[in-house]
Amino acid sequence: MNKNVHAYISIYLVTTDTRTGGLIIIAGEEIEASISPEGKVSYESTEAEF
Repeated sequence: MNKNVHAYISIYLVTTDTRTGGLIIIAGEEIEASISPEGKVSYESTEAEF
């Protein structure tokens, strides 16, 4: 992807994980991001390239 092109993806769901206390964000059909109570951010993508 060209670094000068910005892509926007709709956010479908923002919720808390009752097991961990983290924040879960589901965006588009391919991206799931999570933020731990300590502020650590991680994400998974089903696409080969992000």
